[in-house]
Amino acid sequence: MRSPKAKPILTETTSGFTLIEVLLVVLMVGILMGIAAPGWLAFADRQRMNVVRSDLLEALRQAQADARQNRADRKVEILVNSPQPAVQIGSAPSTTLGSGNIRPDYVRLSAEYSTGSAWEAASTVTFDYEGLPEASSVPFVIKVSPTVSEAQRCVIVANLLGSLKTADGDECDNPDVDVN
Repeated sequence: MRSPKAKPILTETTSGFTLIEVLLVVLMVGILMGIAAPGWLAFADRQRMNVVRSDLLEALRQAQADARQNRADRKVEILVNSPQPAVQIGSAPSTTLGSGNIRPDYVRLSAEYSTGSAWEAASTVTFDYEGLPEASSVPFVIKVSPTVSEAQRCVIVANLLGSLKTADGDECDNPDVDVN
């Protein structure tokens, strides 16, 4: 039996986490987020560029089809100075690429064509009544790149037949484009 002077046994139970345990968990989560964030941001940039490139390719194909169907020239203007990536086909209102879901000044467009020995900046490509590009503007490269990195995607009007090709990275800088 217990003596009256003995300390009573604590029957109260404690539950929960100590402050140190909570701080360690928060620290670990922060470290994991710091490791994952650059990869996630790069993934998000690639997705944005792919969406804009896909919309751009569709706009060029639509312009070619309209030129053939209406038997009239169709000029596609790349709006390189627009805060959001956009194109204008003929006299129609401009079309924002990426369904308008790209933040202003986040993705930029640039366009150029090869003169054979050098690249010249350009903002328009014209498809004739047969849907063929002007001979002087082939290959015509429209680059899509985020403003925060050097990554790039592009759509290329590759040859006189009006073949359209998509490319990534250094392929966009190559004037001798093979069409697969």
